[in-house]
Amino acid sequence: MKALLVVDMLVDFIDPKGSLYIGPIAEDLIPEIKSRLIKYRL
Repeated sequence: MKALLVVDMLVDFIDPKGSLYIGPIAEDLIPEIKSRLIKYRL
């Protein structure tokens, strides 16, 4: 069994007002996260 855990990526890491904001490069992570979500749902 495999699992993928994505925790609060939109608020904390992607939103500039988030407490763990990682900068503009954060938006580049969204396509990668989406593709992994699709892969892990199979």
